[in-house]
Amino acid sequence: MLTRLVELDVGWVAWLWSKDGLYAISLPRPSAETAIGDLGRPGLVSGGPPTDGAEQKLMKALEAYYRGERLSFDFVPVNWEGQTPFTRLVLEAVKRIDYGRTMSYNEVAAAINHPRAARAVGGALARNRTPLVVPCHRVLRSDGSIGGWSGAPDWKERLLRIEGITLFARPEIVQPSRL
Repeated sequence: MLTRLVELDVGWVAWLWSKDGLYAISLPRPSAETAIGDLGRPGLVSGGPPTDGAEQKLMKALEAYYRGERLSFDFVPVNWEGQTPFTRLVLEAVKRIDYGRTMSYNEVAAAINHPRAARAVGGALARNRTPLVVPCHRVLRSDGSIGGWSGAPDWKERLLRIEGITLFARPEIVQPSRL
């Protein structure tokens, strides 16, 4: 696997790319070291822009997303290596949640035909190595509160705001937008 590191306007982003696709990606971090550290796996670092077409497209999409452009990461192949069948089922379902939309943990559980598995859905999302590409930030509690996720807590709220999800006076309460 190749570790790629790029600096965007919002910070440093690192990702691990394999022959099967994206294995892990960090959220923007203040330093290259913390971005690489977020991947949880050592690897060779290649600086500069990616040369692979899919990686180049990912980098451009990340830049556009953080500028507030509405887009999808559907084109990014994900390497599911090491994920259990249930976790993969959850992550594949969440990967299909459109920009600016949200689902509850219960709704995701129902969508994968495991209606009583909302907590297990949360556990699977906590193991998401590819936040943003698999947009686990779009999964909320049934009461509309933000809940946990695989990234830093402030980033979940920030990503929701980028996508136009309206936050109320109490920051832990989010109004899911249904476009």
